[in-house]
Amino acid sequence: MAHGFLAVDAGNTRLKATWLPEAGEPEVCYFGADAQEELLGLIERRQPEGGAMASVGHTDTRLVESLRIALEGNFMLLTPETKLPIGVTYDNPRTLGIDRKATAVAAAAGWPESRCLVIDAGTALTCDVVVAGVFMKGSISPGLRMRFRALHEFTALLPEIMVGPDDGPVPAFGRSTCESIRTGVVRGYMDEVCGAISGRGHNGSGITVALVTGGDAPMIMRHIERIRHCEGRYAEEFSEIEIVYDPYLLAKGLRAIYRHNENEI
Repeated sequence: MAHGFLAVDAGNTRLKATWLPEAGEPEVCYFGADAQEELLGLIERRQPEGGAMASVGHTDTRLVESLRIALEGNFMLLTPETKLPIGVTYDNPRTLGIDRKATAVAAAAGWPESRCLVIDAGTALTCDVVVAGVFMKGSISPGLRMRFRALHEFTALLPEIMVGPDDGPVPAFGRSTCESIRTGVVRGYMDEVCGAISGRGHNGSGITVALVTGGDAPMIMRHIERIRHCEGRYAEEFSEIEIVYDPYLLAKGLRAIYRHNENEI
């Protein structure tokens, strides 16, 4: 029996598929070179009612056709022409990334009366404002790993380091080169995120809900929890804002867009 929905996210660094059941916990799978066979295996195992794919780079046409066949035509590849259940106030809506459209749709569906900020912490860091079912504006900057890599690649001697999943708070200043890099990158990254949430520096954002998703979202949430439990410049500003971690935001947006276009598939 067909049930649930398959959302495929072809990102800048990896391919991810999320199976969204009607009830219960989603299943997330990451794929490498054998993506096609593994994806087809997931479809055979879960028997989803339909699926959609968002690709931010080169689209594998063989993979798309295989998915369309496996899902018996109940499949949609998002394109710049795909109809959305939200409005977009962007100079050229066609240039708005597919992934940003999908997360904006999910925000509008889940929080229709709120002024939402969607923070997608992936290869790039995007912060997008969605108000009353309309994508309003946003920002794009390098993601966390890109910032670390840039310091290494554009200097002669600085090493490339990373933050681990269990790394604790960063100090105000480092006592070694590696600690100084980690401190500077992470604190700068978090100041950007926190500034976007609070509206600091641009007369307040009016944000009532901040939705955090993407690969580096857990790190962002750890830092935000520390901010909430200490006295600081952001703690009071965050007290009136609902901050939600949702690792399935893009997948939910793909499902909503698919259902919006279901009669035309």
